[in-house]
Amino acid sequence: MTRFWIRCAVAVATMLAASWLATPSTQGQRGPVDAAAVAADVGRLAPAGPGAGVAGAASESAAVNDEIAAPRRWLLVGGGATPAQTQRSMVADAREVAATLAGRGGLFVAAGHGARVVQTLDRSPEGSDSAVTAVRRALAELFAPASAERTRFTRLNLPGARPATLDRVRASLDRELQLAGAPPLLLWVATHGEKAAHANAVKVPLWGGEAWTPAALAALHDGPGRTRALRVVMTSCFSGGFGELVFQGANAESGAAERDRCGLFAAPWDLESSGCDPDPDRRRHRGYARVFLAALRGRDLSGRRLPTSQVDFDGDGQISLLDAHTRVRVASQSYDVPTTTSERWLRSAFPPKAAELPTPATALQDLATSADSPAEEWAVVRAMGARLRLESPLAQRTAAWKRYDGHVVDAERAQRATQTAEDQAYRAVSSGLLARWPALDDPWHPEFAATLATEASAVLQAMKQHPRWAAWRSARQANAAAGRLLDKALRARAWAERLLRAGDTLVLAARLRQRGGPAWRRWLQLRRCERFVPELRSR
Repeated sequence: MTRFWIRCAVAVATMLAASWLATPSTQGQRGPVDAAAVAADVGRLAPAGPGAGVAGAASESAAVNDEIAAPRRWLLVGGGATPAQTQRSMVADAREVAATLAGRGGLFVAAGHGARVVQTLDRSPEGSDSAVTAVRRALAELFAPASAERTRFTRLNLPGARPATLDRVRASLDRELQLAGAPPLLLWVATHGEKAAHANAVKVPLWGGEAWTPAALAALHDGPGRTRALRVVMTSCFSGGFGELVFQGANAESGAAERDRCGLFAAPWDLESSGCDPDPDRRRHRGYARVFLAALRGRDLSGRRLPTSQVDFDGDGQISLLDAHTRVRVASQSYDVPTTTSERWLRSAFPPKAAELPTPATALQDLATSADSPAEEWAVVRAMGARLRLESPLAQRTAAWKRYDGHVVDAERAQRATQTAEDQAYRAVSSGLLARWPALDDPWHPEFAATLATEASAVLQAMKQHPRWAAWRSARQANAAAGRLLDKALRARAWAERLLRAGDTLVLAARLRQRGGPAWRRWLQLRRCERFVPELRSR
């Protein structure tokens, strides 16, 4: 009983101390795809320049201590809903976040520290070259191409990381948001995302499959007593759906949120982001998080110190979340199209396509010379204009996006054709094999193992002799080449869309500044929120 009252006294004292503490292009009738022209136009783009104490434990005693300890400065939620969705790069991002952010934090990643759930690319030698091994490899390539890449599951080495289940994450976040006098809480989400019909219904699946939505997070923060300021950084696909947090209940019809919160996201609500890579070589990772975290320390991906002008875009002598986010927009070679809550709010103040209407030059000039000028957007316009080799990037932004969107449409149609050819060849090959060995496409079938044990050589011989086997491999290679062309087109369109969005933001901000009023003041407040400067660990 005495221990109970001591804990209560400590909790009360701690609380008192804390008190000071795209628009889609209109696709008309298009002629045959000119792959060479697409490749030449996309390929000509010059690449940009060179661009521990972790808190938490799984034990019940640690959970009790969580409730009476000092407020956390940050929480990280990472990993996938299953081992197959927990790629090596995601765990590396989580580790780097923990090594970068100072202060007491909390880690919730996949199944927790020590679990063998990290999908890792296996670069070790092939091993046995027996007929059975060769058949397994060929069958995986034919029937399960997604599993044909050699991967293995390694242990999640993040001391202090707890399972990222929805209940655990929600309980920890709820507890932190009720610490009204504490500094702003930084919530970093490094998970996968699932697209939805509406932005506020985008899902973030956590370990075990239960998912979070913008509406659910908003409801938690909007609840009574949860007045602590919140800053969100998300690297997930479709993460821009959480930009709806700018509204009460994540519902645009409910008006501005009453709570102090904002967010920076790797992609809009309707686009994917990069960064899910099983490769164990960190140098190969090019996702949003890696560029962002390097920028927070004022460095590029090689570790070299960046000139101040390339990372402190508003010139205030500090590197904020928005500065690091902007560095991704100007330096990343990926297909990411990062966005923010302030960008979402600005567009909610105008009807669709308002940025395409003529804007008085004086309005932009006044914005550019004002103390409120969004220097980050000007930096993106200059950088993407140079990368796309445009003479007047602000004026040419819409035409540039339409051009590169057209390349994506062409590349997608070309890949659909090669995919059709591969599918036809696959059906011919697979039907011939299954006619003789009906269990070969089902490794769970009781006849599968016996077939491989007794018929491996015969299966290999049949594969080599089948008249459509070579055609299938040729079709696969053609489809892979079409996929590479599509990837280049997507990256080029993403750069054009970064330019388009930055230009539209400048135009709309200039108009909103002229209009003034609560909407303008709210936009300025969101920009200040996004310019939050987190405390970093010394290195």
